[in-house]
Amino acid sequence: LDKTSAMSFTAVIIIVFTVTIEGARVSPYDDLSGLDASHLVINQQWFAGAGTMAFAFVCHHNSFVIFTSLKNPTQKRWNITTHAALIISVIFSMWLAIAGFFNFQLETQGDILNNFSYSNPTINFARALLAITMVFTYPMELFVSRHSIMKCLKLTEIINTRNENTYFYIITLLLWGSSLCIGAFINDLGVVLEIVGVCCGASIGFIFPGLVSLRIFGWNSLKDTMIETYKGNSSTGKKYSCKEKYIAGWNFIFPIFMITFGVVIMIMGLTEIFLNI
Repeated sequence: LDKTSAMSFTAVIIIVFTVTIEGARVSPYDDLSGLDASHLVINQQWFAGAGTMAFAFVCHHNSFVIFTSLKNPTQKRWNITTHAALIISVIFSMWLAIAGFFNFQLETQGDILNNFSYSNPTINFARALLAITMVFTYPMELFVSRHSIMKCLKLTEIINTRNENTYFYIITLLLWGSSLCIGAFINDLGVVLEIVGVCCGASIGFIFPGLVSLRIFGWNSLKDTMIETYKGNSSTGKKYSCKEKYIAGWNFIFPIFMITFGVVIMIMGLTEIFLNI
């Protein structure tokens, strides 16, 4: 995993620099002076874009795979790895977004590579690198999906020790074949990425983490703890500090906010997408 990840990361760096430099070379605009200021405000398809960006940073399902791949899997090294990865991802995402908008402005497409000609050899090289990153990323995504499906089927006793290998290959082929068909017969994946981003990004990034937090720690327990810290313990007369009040309030209110925000993103995002198809 470390070697393929290093190759994918190197490919991403090359793609970002290639799009930035080549975009400036072929851009029909010299600056932003001719752009209407109203277009600089986020107004159209904001929810769809938020869901898509959230999906880009969803990595919960790969956490255990990545953690076990560390040479010395300690909590400190895990914290460094996750924080560094997310910070670097944000930097490169913002870099590519700003460079794409500056070079193509209102003509910027969801897939920035679609703004370039298919006869451009430099961009074709970037497209090839993007395909390579997908090849290296796909096995890890398929592993998680296959593992989840296998676990669900085992719980329903559909899979047992005698037919486990058969189902293993069937599920693998179905997952691989379905994604291959989508990639082979759909030229523009922009709408697909928006729908998947809104549904999966909102669910995995916001709704499920909030629900899991409330389920593990308990709705009533979190609520009672927050009320006690703010009112104080009447039986003992104990007063809580501002930090304790903040933590208790955060633990109860933030999961609710995440669930609400995720539901709004999903509903509004899907509405915007289908209205603009």
